[in-house]
Amino acid sequence: MTKEQYAEMLKDISETHKQGGNISACIESISFVNPAIVAPFSKNITSDIVAEDQHLDRIVLEVQHVCGDSYRDRLVLYTAKHTVASRVKGEDYKLRNLNLISLQMFNGFPESSNYRHTIRLKNQDNEVYFDKQTITLVEIPKLCIFTEEFLVSEAMKMSDHNYELYVEKKQAREEGLAEGRAEGRAEERADNLAVLQDMNLSPEQIAEFKARLEARGK
Repeated sequence: MTKEQYAEMLKDISETHKQGGNISACIESISFVNPAIVAPFSKNITSDIVAEDQHLDRIVLEVQHVCGDSYRDRLVLYTAKHTVASRVKGEDYKLRNLNLISLQMFNGFPESSNYRHTIRLKNQDNEVYFDKQTITLVEIPKLCIFTEEFLVSEAMKMSDHNYELYVEKKQAREEGLAEGRAEGRAEERADNLAVLQDMNLSPEQIAEFKARLEARGK
């Protein structure tokens, strides 16, 4: 964040205070609606994080890497889905507050210098009609001043790191299985030799039997 953007944020806080907004309001507690962690190489179409605060208001956080033709349609569809999910149980039409935050890894508003964009239902006079549904778009390139090449390289590094962890775990698992099989074969050979000794076989006969076991891979 640059000094100018930091100053803009302080200005927003000041304006909120002047308009009577509660700038001291905060999330006291939070619970995750979707606690499952998606595997690095799996495909998923659900929102990244869905949570509820102490008032059971819904908070949705998603990350969008590419600005495709259907991005805005998908965002509105996601918002509609979470609006339905925010309905108060036992009530037909009562809704809880919904805050959907989309972190955009691209410049979605090239003509604007703002990195944060708030979207609400308003009338033709710019008056808020419905204040329980808020979409906040955060343009990461403007916020962090990262180049597209840097963001892409960081994403590739994360993917490479996840793949390396996957390979390491797989190799460790295979080595563990191989070690376990080797220990099992050693115990089996020891048991067989003990049985042969109990049978009072000669050392030559035991050596011959041992050679046959080793030849068979046991």
